[in-house]
Amino acid sequence: MLDFNSDKAKDYVFNAGTNLLVVDNQKKELFKMDYENNIGQQPMAFKLDQNKTGIVVQNQIYLLNSNGLLEDGFPLAGSTTFHIADINSDQIMNLVVAH
Repeated sequence: MLDFNSDKAKDYVFNAGTNLLVVDNQKKELFKMDYENNIGQQPMAFKLDQNKTGIVVQNQIYLLNSNGLLEDGFPLAGSTTFHIADINSDQIMNLVVAH
C-alpha cells in the first residue's frame, strides 16, 4: 500500500499473475502493466516524492508520475528500490539502483 496518486489516501499494488495493478481505495484502476510471463516475485512500490512513484518488478524499474504515466527513458534494468538525485551537484540527475 502507498499513496500512488498523492491524494492522501492509501492505494493498493497487486501482483495479478501476468499483470501489475494499482487501484485506489475506491477500487478505481490507477495503473496497469501487462507482462508476457507470470510475475514471480512480489513487486516493490515506493514514493520518491509527492509526484513520483517507483515500482520494481521482474528486474525492471519503473518511474511513474501521479497520473500513472511512465517517465521517459523507463523502464530500466534494476532489482532494488532506487533513488534519483543530483548526487554530485552538477545539475544532472543521477539514478542509483542495484542490478
